[in-house]
Order: sequence, then structure tokens, then C-alpha cells
Amino acid sequence: MRPSNFLNIKAKNIKSQILFVLIVILCLFNPTTICAMWSQEENRFLYSQHFEDGLMLEDFIAVYPHNDPSLSIEDIILLPDSVFYTLNNVPSYLREFSSFWLKFDLTNDTDEKRSDYIGAALLYDTVEIYSIKNNVISYEIKTGYNIHPKEKRVPSRRSLYNFDLYPSETITFFIRVSPNEYHIDRTNSIEWSLFRIFIFEDFYLDYSNLFYHHLGKMFMLSFLILFSLFSLVMFFSFRERIFLYYSILMLFIALYFLDLERILDLFVFFPRSENPRLGNKLFTSGILLFLYLFISQYLNLKSAMYKFNQFFFYITIFIGLFGIFHYYILSNSSFLGSNIHNSLLLFYIIVSFVPIVTLSLKRQKEGKILLYSMMLLFLGSLTFVSGLLGIIQQTNFTNNSFQWGAIAFSGTLFYGLFDKINSIQKEKLKFKIEKEKTDDLLYNILPHEVATELKEKGFCEAKDYTKVSVLFTDFKDFTTTSTQLSAKELVHEVNTCFVAFDHIIEKYKVEKIKTIGDSYMAASGLETQSKTIVSNIVFAAIEMQEFLKKRNAELLLNNQSGFEMRIGIHTGPVVAGIVGVKKFQYDIWGDTVNTASRIETHGQVGKVNISDTTYQLIKDEPDLDFEEREEIEVKGKGKLKMWFVSLRADKSS
Repeated sequence: MRPSNFLNIKAKNIKSQILFVLIVILCLFNPTTICAMWSQEENRFLYSQHFEDGLMLEDFIAVYPHNDPSLSIEDIILLPDSVFYTLNNVPSYLREFSSFWLKFDLTNDTDEKRSDYIGAALLYDTVEIYSIKNNVISYEIKTGYNIHPKEKRVPSRRSLYNFDLYPSETITFFIRVSPNEYHIDRTNSIEWSLFRIFIFEDFYLDYSNLFYHHLGKMFMLSFLILFSLFSLVMFFSFRERIFLYYSILMLFIALYFLDLERILDLFVFFPRSENPRLGNKLFTSGILLFLYLFISQYLNLKSAMYKFNQFFFYITIFIGLFGIFHYYILSNSSFLGSNIHNSLLLFYIIVSFVPIVTLSLKRQKEGKILLYSMMLLFLGSLTFVSGLLGIIQQTNFTNNSFQWGAIAFSGTLFYGLFDKINSIQKEKLKFKIEKEKTDDLLYNILPHEVATELKEKGFCEAKDYTKVSVLFTDFKDFTTTSTQLSAKELVHEVNTCFVAFDHIIEKYKVEKIKTIGDSYMAASGLETQSKTIVSNIVFAAIEMQEFLKKRNAELLLNNQSGFEMRIGIHTGPVVAGIVGVKKFQYDIWGDTVNTASRIETHGQVGKVNISDTTYQLIKDEPDLDFEEREEIEVKGKGKLKMWFVSLRADKSS
């Protein structure tokens, strides 16, 4: 505080005195300003009633525009009332001045002490408030948009100042507004009318009281935060991006309203000189981006409306970036940039309704839910604007209807997400069933190890095996027998035999390789190299012959003929892998395969013929009997020694 008697103040120098005289003369004899002059007696504000919601004082405010930054409070108080204008009647040529002083008088015309607050909603960086009471000048506070809220007397984005006024006492306020960087078009009457001075009967001084004042709105915003958190939990549970988009969308909406209520400025402060309302524009752009992502994912626009989805994306990016950077692009007319941005936002809303309405008409459930949610948001916005325009009575509900509409919008979408969960769970269950079917089919075609490698890598490398027992079967006189059966009977009989063979080799952990006409090929030792790989395939071969004997006996009872079969087995090294891309097939190659085929060819029906190599590996098997055969001349192999193998007499059923 710096008190001084203003009656004793003199002009600093002769130049200042001459300047004041010239200004007074020009103003007095300018016919365009006579009706706009401010009068201390006519424009004094008298306290005569209570006003809990505050009053605007523009009808009581005097304005003195100027271009002289050196003018001080001591200079200004010497100016007569005749050089001041009322706030709404400043001539356009004076509005172009870079700075101005405001003044207004408050008189307590009641019988009680007044303790009130002045709020200046000015679009300027720095504001200095002086007061004169009982002929004493006091420097009260420095405030403005470029002053951090925590550094103000009242922690708010607005410029607030508290004062006391006793009965019959008058206080005169002088407010010095410094040049700003907002590039406001002061020649525009609409923008000029944005300057407002409010007077409040009560306000809150500390953070806790400030939050209490906004308790209702904070309660509403808490819903948005909860929606965001719940959706984030669902994202980590289901790993679906739509929940993440919704969570971030709710967060941006909450931040937008926090910034709108100036609460966010207490924590994150964007200096107005850098970019007016930069935070609000950032949050608006974030809302647009994640609303697009949510709508696109929720309605599956990439599939349903691919070209429109691309157009929607580009529009979203353009409007979002324009909202942030139009201050720099249109630096000479921020008001024009805001109007263009607002028009683009309206266009964005219309565009967003296109897929929603289109898919709603197609009876898509997601489209209907989005349509209902957008209509609730629109209804809240319409109620809010109607209250501002005076179409309906302005109440606390209408003042908060935009926020309520946003919460209804968010809640409806949240319901839609829960409904989406059921759809996702059904899709996942269906996918799981289909995957199990595919896996079963894959593992049925390929060895387990090979199928696993194919799933993980997308391909399978060929492998060398040092000891694999290969089995071949062949029906004797198959061509002759097939002529005695119809095509349907032939396929049925072959299928019956091969299905039985499949079950037998599965029992002994032998891998089926393929069937070639009436020939059946299998191998043991491709998955595991155990000690029983040779004996397992021999036991399987013996059981195949036993099955065929029983099957032929059943057919003979019905006067039907069956198949007689030879089986040959050889053991040795092979190469195994997958061939082809379409209808790929797992196969084995090597001399062992060729030899096994020759062993089968030189076998006898109803018996299992094995090579000497195989015999040497299982000759000590106690449950098997072996019958040595004479060496046989084999094409391409020379003479080979072979053995018939069967179950011991006491082991056969």
C-alpha cells in the first residue's frame, strides 16, 4: 500500500499539463462524443439491494483510451470527467489505442458495512488496480490473464479484488490496463463489449473454498473421471483399443470443463500472451481426435464406410490443428479465427452424425446407442445456450446443463461399452472355438512338434532323423476286388479299414504320414526318439493284420469279400518336412522309405514283414516271435534278409 493525498498532487512537468489541456479541449469540442461522456454523478453505483449472483458494472464505468505508457495514477486523477467515455460508447478511432484507464465510483447507500469483490473479465495481460477512499490513493493489486492465479489475491483466472465500504462511504477505483499480445480487434463493437467488470457480495479466498464453490460441477466431473478409470481397467482386461479411446476421450472432456471453470489454471497455467486459451484449444482438439477414434472403432467404419472414414479422419486432424494454431495463422484477427474454428466445430458435429444416423437407419445397435448419446449432448447444449440467450429462465440447472449433457453422453456411451463387452466375449468365444477346431485339424494332419512350429513361425524347416521305422501296407488284388463292389461300397470299406488303422497307430504313438490309393504309410520316431519306437510300430502292424482278419470274418458271414493285406517295415534315417503351399503335406524322404516299400512288396498277406535292420533292433523283445526268411533279390537293393514277426502264441488273443 502506498497512501498519498491526491489533492496535493501536481503535474510532473509542463509537457504533461499541456497534453492534458489539449485532450480536454479536443474532447469537449468533439461533437461525436458529447452523448458518450461519463458523469460521476450520473454514473455512480449506489448500493441499495443484495445481489448474490453478482452485477455487471459496464453502465457505471468510465474509459480513457491512450497511447502513452508513461501516464500514472497521479496524472489520470487530474483529468476531468468530461474526457472519459462510458464503456459501451467509446468512439471507434479511440478503440485503436494500445492502453486505457478505467474508473468507476461505488457508494454505500445502505446502513450496513459492505465487504464485496470486484471481478474484471478483461482480455488483457496485466491489470493494475488503484483505489481512492477518503482522499487517499492506494495501490491495491497487480493482476490480469498473464499473472499466475496463485500469485493473485484470489486464486482464480479472473482478476478479483476484495474491498470494504462503510455506510455513506464512497470509493473510486482506477484500473490501468497495459498493452496486450492478444491482437484483439478493438474497433469491433462485439469484441470491445467483451470487457466486463463484475461486483460480488461473496467469493472464496483459498483453494478449499474455491473447490467448494464448484462442488456441484466437481461432482459432475467426477463421473467423467470414474468413466475414464473404469474404461482403462477394461482396456487392460480385454486389450481392446476402443476402451482406451473412450478412457482418453473422457479425460479430455473432464480437462476441458476444468479449464472452462478456470480450476485447471491453479495447476497448469498457460500464459495468455503465448496463445489465448491454449489449454482449452488443446483439450478441444483432443476431444475431436479421440471422439473420431472411438466412433470409427465402435461403428467399425473402416469396414462399413471406408471412404467416409478417411474423410472423417482428415477433417478431424485439420480442425484440431486449426484450433491450436489459428492464433498464429490469423494473428491480426484472433476473433475471426475463433469464429472460423467454431464454424468448423459445427461442421465436425454434422459430419459425425452422418455415420451414426446412417447405421442407425440400418438398425445397427451401436449406431442407435451413439445417436441417443449425441442427442443427449445436443439437448444439454441447447438448454445451456437457451438460458444464455434468455429464451428460457436461467437457473443453476441451465447453467450446468452443458456439463449434464456431456455426462449423459458419456454415460450412454459407457452403457454401450458394456454391451460391447458382451459382443466381444461372444466373438472371443466363437474365435476360441474356431481356433480349437483349426488346431485340432492342424495337429491331426501334422505331428505335434511340426504343427507347433508352423503356428509360431509360419513355416517349418526340414529335419533329419537318424532312426525312424517306416511302415507300408498294401491290399492284395485291390483292383480285382474293387470291381466286385460298387463305388460307394468300395470307399466305405477302405475308409473302415483306414479309420481302424488310424486308431491303432494313435494307440502306439505312431505318426500317420499319408494314404496313396489303397496303400497306408506311417512312421515311428518322428516326435520322440525312445527305445520303443521300433517295437511300437511292429505291434501296431500286427494289430492291423488282426483287425483285417476279424473284419474279413464278419464280411464272410454276409457273403461279402474283404481285403487281404501285406505290411512291410524298415528302419533307418529319413528327412521330414512340409512340401507345398496350398494343401501342403507333411512327408518323409530317403532310402529308408524306398526300402520299406520294397519290404512290403516282398511280404505275404496276413503277415508283417520286417527288414533285418529292424529285426536287430527288436530281436530281444520277449512278446514277439520271429521267422527267418531266405535272402530275397530286391530291385535296386540286391539281396536282402527279411523276417516275419508275430505275437508269441501265449500273447495272441
